Amino acid sequence: MKLQIGYRFEKITKIRADIFENRCAWKKIRAKQSVLQQPTADNYTRIVPISVL
Repeated sequence: MKLQIGYRFEKITKIRADIFENRCAWKKIRAKQSVLQQPTADNYTRIVPISVL
């Protein structure tokens, strides 16, 4: 369920994801790493829509 929501937002904000990744997506993953499990692609897709919104 969470993966579907993540992928759906990823496709919509795919261009923003690239720009946001260069800015502070790495910092977000770094901070969320302690909360979430591992900084994998699944967690990245989950963080992107939350951060963009």
